[in-house]
Amino acid sequence: MSGFEVAGLILGGIPLLLEALDRYKELYRGTKSWLRFRSSFRKYHQEVTIQLTSFSENLEELLESIVCSDYELQLLLDNPGGSPWEDPRIEDKLRQLLPRSYESYMSLIADVNEIIAKIEDDLEMVDGKIAWNEEPLKAVRSKLEKKLVRAFRNSSRLERVQELEKKNTQLGGILKAALRLSGPRKARKTVSGPKFLQIARESALSIHSLFTQCWECKVVTHRHSAKLFLENYGSSSPSSNRASTAPLLLSMCFVDENDEFGLTAKITEISKDCSGLPESCRDAVTEKKVAETKETVLIRPTVTTTSTVSVLSRRPKKSVKFLSESVVPSVQAARSKVIRALCESIRFRDITVDCCGYLVRPNVGYASLSAVEEQTVPQIAPGKQVTLLAILAAENSDARCSMTKLQRLELAVKISAALMYFHGTPWIEGCLKNYDIAFPVSDSEATSVVFEKPYVSHCFPPPAAITRSTNKRTEEQVRQSLRSLAFILLELCFGRSLLSKDEPFEEQTIGNQFDLILKWQDKAGEELGKKYAEAVKRCIYPDSDFVSSCSRAESAGDEVFQQGVYSWVFRPLEDTLNFWASN
Repeated sequence: MSGFEVAGLILGGIPLLLEALDRYKELYRGTKSWLRFRSSFRKYHQEVTIQLTSFSENLEELLESIVCSDYELQLLLDNPGGSPWEDPRIEDKLRQLLPRSYESYMSLIADVNEIIAKIEDDLEMVDGKIAWNEEPLKAVRSKLEKKLVRAFRNSSRLERVQELEKKNTQLGGILKAALRLSGPRKARKTVSGPKFLQIARESALSIHSLFTQCWECKVVTHRHSAKLFLENYGSSSPSSNRASTAPLLLSMCFVDENDEFGLTAKITEISKDCSGLPESCRDAVTEKKVAETKETVLIRPTVTTTSTVSVLSRRPKKSVKFLSESVVPSVQAARSKVIRALCESIRFRDITVDCCGYLVRPNVGYASLSAVEEQTVPQIAPGKQVTLLAILAAENSDARCSMTKLQRLELAVKISAALMYFHGTPWIEGCLKNYDIAFPVSDSEATSVVFEKPYVSHCFPPPAAITRSTNKRTEEQVRQSLRSLAFILLELCFGRSLLSKDEPFEEQTIGNQFDLILKWQDKAGEELGKKYAEAVKRCIYPDSDFVSSCSRAESAGDEVFQQGVYSWVFRPLEDTLNFWASN
């Protein structure tokens, strides 16, 4: 048992000890020696109460500095010594708060535990109760009178209280110094905690803006379709090899429903400084030349292409247009051409060259688009995909739609990560439903679903149809987004649809949806464990202050939403996945 868990047990025993002292006071009043020892007992009672209360307040102040929310704090206080105190992440945060004094602090906690154990022995407490509490009152008072005389002739009781006071003072001193230094420590860090969430959000917005500008084909009747693969882009594990300051990498598949021509591609180089471009590219991207271009290429997208995209730090200007000149790359020119029309450049690229060219925006930067092996990310041909709703509704009647428990857990983590990264961005603007999530179907002999590559579809509207979003949502919209996630998590928990085919989720009343979720949420813990059930519970019963903060205007509410989903949903799900994967 760790020192932190011991602290929780002490916290849980303090109310019982105070209750025992009150019981002694009540019984002592009826003894003949009470008047003689009344002042001594009152002093003892008062000092013990003060020191136990001081320890409780010190520990609560410590918890407030390491937990993420009032809910998490209350969970610890309501379950002293229980499972929340066993969470290694909280102890890790405590070590971060007390980098030099952690061992000393835990040693003092152990000392306090020993002192309180002696006080409980003095009060003849067994398992939190006075051993003779059930005996007749007359017999009890006869025993107490003798104990009272012996107890207060012996100075050891007061010495224990003085020792407890000394330990409390030392604990308070360590915590005070740690809290004073924690502010400067955080300020010195360039990225603290889950800061990468904010970077990921900025990346998602910038990537969307970049491709919106690159698809200025001006075809009003056609919307460019993109499939965004859901990935766990950043792990909460300290050993994660993803740098928290690095841009978010997205995997996407661009699809034309009428053409199965395809290319798997990725962004391999990116920079804000266009000076790194080949010499032949620089003149073609000057702001003057772009501004002088009046004609627009009307090109219909005719490709299926997958790309892994990194982000430009500055967003491209919406006024920038593609140059009208059409260029078909050659082997020699491929590595030194600017992509003027994305659809055309990909469709007519030279298959002998991996580089398709450069996506460039003046005063913004550039990125190179290159071909990669198609095995890395599957292409999605028209008609060769299946939705999560269809898989869950199949109820294992179709072998290709059968998901293992580990696959369901991996999908739960990816879906929560998607909501964490993309909620409030153009990628996922509203609630995420089971029919929004789809999987490619492989072309192998044994046709099967590629469960490792779930995706959501997104249509880039024509530039003329783009409107600026205020990013402001109501509290009910925030709750509905979380409730929809809870519904998907419960379906993945049990591996089947919770609705009949005649009751689509979107057509039910909010009350019916809520009743259905409540019916199943208590069983989630039995199926996949407490942490999974807790993640579902937090989606069903989000903290009111959290929901209120998420409904703020601009990006502040989105950042709060990200932090909440990260702490209360994503990490418990990831822990559950790691547990089942290791077993």
